[in-house]
Amino acid sequence: MTGTGTVHIFSVGLSLFGNLRAEPAAMAERHRLAPEVAESVHAQRGRLRADEHSGDRDRQAESLSRAVAEGDEAHAEFAALLREVRVEEWKPGLSAELSALAAYLGRADDGQGKGMCALPAEDTAVLIASDTGPGLRAALVNAAAMAAGDLGRVHYLHDPSDAVDSLDGEVVIVRVPGLDAGDTAGFIEAMRNLGGVGRGVRRLVERAEARGAGERVVRFHTSGGFKGALPFVLGMAEALRSILGPRMVKAYAVHELSSGSAVELPLRSFHREFLARQFKGVERGEGVFRTEPPDGKPLQGFAYDFDGDRQEWRLTPFGYALNEMIPEATKVP
Repeated sequence: MTGTGTVHIFSVGLSLFGNLRAEPAAMAERHRLAPEVAESVHAQRGRLRADEHSGDRDRQAESLSRAVAEGDEAHAEFAALLREVRVEEWKPGLSAELSALAAYLGRADDGQGKGMCALPAEDTAVLIASDTGPGLRAALVNAAAMAAGDLGRVHYLHDPSDAVDSLDGEVVIVRVPGLDAGDTAGFIEAMRNLGGVGRGVRRLVERAEARGAGERVVRFHTSGGFKGALPFVLGMAEALRSILGPRMVKAYAVHELSSGSAVELPLRSFHREFLARQFKGVERGEGVFRTEPPDGKPLQGFAYDFDGDRQEWRLTPFGYALNEMIPEATKVP
């Protein structure tokens, strides 16, 4: 694959399942579906949602893994379901994620023909899913729609890691524990997990350029997903923007009443060399500084802070994400 491509990052929510509850006539009118497609989607909505309310994350994770595993019986069954609901004819308005992609690509919700939700061949999609049954299932169905039913293009990473770096041009679902965190420990876990995913995205961009495959820019789509995860995703975007450069990383949102256009969101960024120096002396596992942060501690309260109880400098949740993404070779020892 050569030429410019885009790596799309989505935080997956449940808007798709809400829209599937509509009656066929309302679905066809609201989401510009052909009547026969709306009828089929409505008839198969239970199978599409498959245990949406079970809350059984382990069962859903196993089901997702099998659905994208070629040769598995579940793969054949899900592929047949996608053909039955004519997923390649779905329109963007069926979910926030599909609307965001279509708006960025300049495709209107009422566009005609097939492939209105399809990810271009030169692009990559990374769908960040919460570690919940509904979140994982929603990610699978959205991913299948972005792949226009081609499950050979859909991959599942059960553990958040940098393995996405080898999946250029694919649709990748990444399970990220901690996105529904209600405490600091969970927040830190989620940011470290996102940092690992971000490291993979960084490597994908760098490796594409190194092998002469063309430039890869990164675009975060923030309209969908669990709203409590938005600070996590924007933190990941700012970290990557700092490492890859402002031109290479941007974030967008689509207003729910104006789905035809995407608005760019402001993101902060720092110089890569400056960031590398800021993590001098950090113990990677514990996030504790061996010495006081350098340069007068300019990122205090942002990337690190002083723990008065333990009398030590520690990374903040955002600092954990940054530290995961910065190339080891650039860090000051």
